[in-house]
Amino acid sequence: MSKVDFIHIGLGKCMSTRLQDHWDLDPGYNSLSAREISNAIDHVIKGCFPRTPSFENDFSRIRINPPPVQPGVINVLTAEDLTFSYLQNPELGVAMETKDETASRLLAPMTDKVLILVRNPTDWIRSCYAQHVKEGGCVPLQKFLITYRDVVLGNLNLTRRVALWSRFGAEVVILPIELAQRDDAAFWAAYEKRLGVSRPSNCSERLDAVRANVTSYGSVHAQRRLNEAVMQLESILAVSDLAQKGEMVTLMANARKHCFRRGFSMANDEQLSEIFETLNLDSDERELGEVLLDADCLEAIETSFMAALREDAHFAEYGCLEGYAQSQDAMGEPPALAAAS
Repeated sequence: MSKVDFIHIGLGKCMSTRLQDHWDLDPGYNSLSAREISNAIDHVIKGCFPRTPSFENDFSRIRINPPPVQPGVINVLTAEDLTFSYLQNPELGVAMETKDETASRLLAPMTDKVLILVRNPTDWIRSCYAQHVKEGGCVPLQKFLITYRDVVLGNLNLTRRVALWSRFGAEVVILPIELAQRDDAAFWAAYEKRLGVSRPSNCSERLDAVRANVTSYGSVHAQRRLNEAVMQLESILAVSDLAQKGEMVTLMANARKHCFRRGFSMANDEQLSEIFETLNLDSDERELGEVLLDADCLEAIETSFMAALREDAHFAEYGCLEGYAQSQDAMGEPPALAAAS
């Protein structure tokens, strides 16, 4: 079987849209989506839950066709969904290990290199929460950090993924998105050096905010409030005796999951201010708020995320570790809050 030059598996909320857009539009790249494979793994996991599916019995139904590799170009298989899942299903957080195990066993034979992009853990958690809201969720931030604890830690588990993909002989390349934010040329130089491929010819072009899926944290609370109200109406309709209740609930859910996010992404500051006033949001509700985690959660991030970066032979040269560590320390609960919890 012909191998792709590398597989990009995430992390989610780490520049995936920008990279995929560059690969899709560059004739020197053959960009192949692994989203159907990710969806197939999710389908089996959800169908078996709460039982843990086995690779031999349950995942054997997934058929992986050889990737249509093209000669003379750079072939990349990509899907951040492979490491970014269950933002609306907190009970499935425990299944992330199974998904990682299955994805690596199915896909690792197709490549010698795996690309994972990472970011400051506090920023990643904030962006993860914002994505929960953008996808129709309505859980407040601190409740999200408790209810979705397994989802957050499972999606952020870099140590496990490095071990799983490496055992099949694949080299795991880890790059920080902060390098691109600080010095785009340095990011692409590291990309070429570590992956052994040329950068996309269009890499200097930038996407607009809508195409790039850029999160505006200032609108998250407003969208959460709207999501919450619509979900309450969905619940009322669901138990009504209206003949069209199924269609109406579906329409409202689609508005919450798809239409609201597009509207907010296209609103300017003046339009957002009008929405805030309509929802009667206080000034402090227009900020996302602090990410506060207990000691056990911080320790899990240290062992499952930070440790992998410290052990990586190249990551220190990107100048991000100290900032990541400071960010991790800042997420600790104040003594009074920790005692209350």
